[in-house]
Amino acid sequence: MSGSGWLGFQRATLLHKCAGLTGERLAERPVATSQLSLLGLVRHMAANERTWFRIRFAGEDIHDLYESPVHRGGAEFALAGPATAEPAIRRPPAR
Repeated sequence: MSGSGWLGFQRATLLHKCAGLTGERLAERPVATSQLSLLGLVRHMAANERTWFRIRFAGEDIHDLYESPVHRGGAEFALAGPATAEPAIRRPPAR
């Protein structure tokens, strides 16, 4: 499988796991002390694809997808609340 095929498979698998879930369910964390959630994973994938394709490979001077002065290096997980679910699921990954 090619690199782009593998990436597409990973994207499709994650979105399949999220299909039909509400924003509240997507933002649920399995352990109270963890920031991990399905929504956080979707946002993390989008942020990483943007960083690799647009900033590192293409050399574009664009901001990080999820920025926060309080949550440096983890805002995609820390700020993954129910209200952010719909835009994150609809957002093309490398935008």
